[in-house]
Order: sequence, then C-alpha cells, then structure tokens
Amino acid sequence: MSGWQIPGVPPVPPMADLLRLMQAQAEVMAELPDTLRQLSGSVRGLAETAEATRETVAAAQRVVERMNSLLEELEDPVRGLRPGIERVTQVLDSPVWERLPSLLESVESTVLPVTETAKHTRQRLAHVRRLRRDLVARVRTVMSDVARGRAAGSSRS
Repeated sequence: MSGWQIPGVPPVPPMADLLRLMQAQAEVMAELPDTLRQLSGSVRGLAETAEATRETVAAAQRVVERMNSLLEELEDPVRGLRPGIERVTQVLDSPVWERLPSLLESVESTVLPVTETAKHTRQRLAHVRRLRRDLVARVRTVMSDVARGRAAGSSRS
C-alpha cells in the first residue's frame, strides 16, 4: 500500500513521522503554560520599565524646566558682564604682563635688602634696650649699695 496516492490529495507521511510530529506538538503544548508565564512576566517587566522610564523622563523634564528658569534669570546679568570681561581681556593682553615678572624681581631685589636691614636694625635695637635695662638695673643696685654704705657710715659717726 505504500506506493499509491489519491490524485489531488497530498501524500500522507509515514506513521512514524506522524507520531514524532504529534509527540513534538505535545511537548510544545506542555511547555506552552511555562512559556506564557514567562512571556507574561516579561510583559509585566516591560510595563514596569516603561513606567520607570516615563517617571525618569518626567523628572528630567522638571530639571530641564528648572535649568531653563535659572538660565533665564542669569542670562541678562551675564550679558551685562561682557563689556567688563572684554576690558579685562584687553588688560591681560597688554605687554605689561610680560614685563611684570622682571618688575617684581627688581622690586624684590631693591626692597628685600631694605627689609633685611630694618629687621637687623630692630634686632640691634632690642639688644640695646636689653643692655640699657641691665645697665639701669646695675646702676640702681650700685646706687642702692652706695646709699646703704653712706647710711651705715653716718650711723657710725
């Protein structure tokens, strides 16, 4: 019977092939609930992600609106600074800035010895003051001793 066929009707596959196909279909049907559960979970996850994205976009929109508001407040004052900034730029482009290091070096070489001399002079004056204080103390001691000696001599006489 394996060689005959009805005209206009597709050939029927052998029985073993039909059983394999039915078994494969049964396995697919058995996996279908798990697949649908996974698909449902994925769709839920996608919905949650879409909601989180919507919230993030809304938050970003609020930040953009605040930034625009701040920029609108700052725009005129910053534009008002432009002439001053341009003047500062001209000053900074001046050749004076190139000469400034040598000028500062010259001032330092002139002023530093003067400040060193003043420092040395202050130290010497402090030393002289200490000497004067010691001298005054000695003179007072001597004068006191002399006065006591006179007092002792006059009480003897």
